[in-house]
Amino acid sequence: MKSEDLAQELCDKSWQCEQSDPQKAISILKEAIRKYPKTFTVHNYVVPSILRISVSNKLWDEAFEICDIALRLYPDESEWWHLEKSACKLENDDREIDALEIRLIQANLVGEYSLTFQRFGDKYLVLGLKDKAWELYNKAILLSAKEGRSPHQIRVSMAKLLQREDKNKQALEMLLFGIEEAEKYNKKGTPKALLLELKRGLTKSGIIDPTFADRLYILCTKNKRTEAIDMLLSTLK
Repeated sequence: MKSEDLAQELCDKSWQCEQSDPQKAISILKEAIRKYPKTFTVHNYVVPSILRISVSNKLWDEAFEICDIALRLYPDESEWWHLEKSACKLENDDREIDALEIRLIQANLVGEYSLTFQRFGDKYLVLGLKDKAWELYNKAILLSAKEGRSPHQIRVSMAKLLQREDKNKQALEMLLFGIEEAEKYNKKGTPKALLLELKRGLTKSGIIDPTFADRLYILCTKNKRTEAIDMLLSTLK
């Protein structure tokens, strides 16, 4: 068998015990590195898998070791792996916010994308850093326009932030904005997930009419968001 196939066999073997015994899974993957260090499989699957298992299970010594291994094997990727090791050390010291800042820098090494900023905005929101989350969401909105992508999912994240601040009216307006944007960008139509988010938001605001969300939704898909907002505000009074 070829080295790639043998490395893949060890990958498959590790996946079978990853949940029940992550340390054993890591040991199996390390065997693949020892035997087949120059293979595509080791580079693209084995090393990332060891890092993922180590970080998710807080096996920090393993995380530090795989960073050092990667630095030796892939010198062209040294900046990324140095940042990863720094982030792991910060997480090990319970400095999660500082680690997240490092990981944002790391993620942007390959370029700045709207999805990256939204994803990290969501992470900051989970940590309760709403101002930082809002800042990243706004960056994501600007980038989505340059990318030619609908920013409606970013609007959903922004609405959730506003809901956490008990700004339900502004959250609902944000969702309506997202519905209108989605209609402009998506050739396949506006995602129904937006309607579900709108219904949840209306329920939180005390509006239980099951047809009200549909009416607002239809107005926004017809480029009548202003009319939809007026209807919403008059109902919330």
